[in-house]
Amino acid sequence: MKCYTITKDQVSPGITIGEKPFPRIIIGDGGNKRATWIPLGKRDESRIVQVGDGISTVEDVGIIALRNDAGEPDGRYLIVAPRNSHDERVLVLWRVRSGYRGDATISAPEGAVVVGHDSAYHSGRGSLGATDEMLTVLRPGDTLIAKISGRRVQCNRARLTWTGDDFEIVFFPSDSDPDSEVDGDYI
Repeated sequence: MKCYTITKDQVSPGITIGEKPFPRIIIGDGGNKRATWIPLGKRDESRIVQVGDGISTVEDVGIIALRNDAGEPDGRYLIVAPRNSHDERVLVLWRVRSGYRGDATISAPEGAVVVGHDSAYHSGRGSLGATDEMLTVLRPGDTLIAKISGRRVQCNRARLTWTGDDFEIVFFPSDSDPDSEVDGDYI
């Protein structure tokens, strides 16, 4: 499945990975010890990692849900080489930044595969705001919703939809429906 990183309304192909101590996708504070790490499979690492301008990324991957000793999924995942070339799903890392001294929260629909979810603080203690980050698998038609708070935030809701061909990203105030028609006269 194809990989994308989305920040604000900008869609970039590929997801940046960290190299040390092992190749992985980092969600959250990054260099901080509380970040969430999703490891890359050692056997497939050389086939899925692309290096350009000193930055390592993954652009086309597969995901394996790891199982515990009882054979049940335990909530951990491994990034591997793609097994199916006709996969319409995408792996998306969506970063939603809060306003000043605010917060951001991303929620996924029921049944969506959330590979990782964490936040990165704008300061050492989080008092200046946070960026919520979610790594998820989206099928065509799936939607993620974000709630944004903080000073100087006019559009405190965001919606990300994967149509199967492209992303639709809409920022809107919580008291309006972005799909409704505006009632009024054109001047």
